[in-house]
Amino acid sequence: MDRKQVILDYAASEGNLRGEWSEAMMAAVSDHPGLAGIGEELREIISASPAAVLATTLDLIDEMYGSATGLLQAHAFSDADIERLRDVLTISSTR
Repeated sequence: MDRKQVILDYAASEGNLRGEWSEAMMAAVSDHPGLAGIGEELREIISASPAAVLATTLDLIDEMYGSATGLLQAHAFSDADIERLRDVLTISSTR
């Protein structure tokens, strides 16, 4: 996948996180004892998807594992697991 496009798609998804979905997630986690007092910071985490966050995360994955595939392999994903994940998460241009 093109890194720039992935980051743009991630940032664009922020609009889908607002409203009903965000409110339902806030309600679901509001009683979690480890999240007490976070308030608006938690809302921002749940309902935002800033491009800089994903870019930094991808940089860290590349630095630590060499690639997303390397990250998955480090966590016991087999080649078959990775191929299945790729099939489920991507759309081929030939479909």
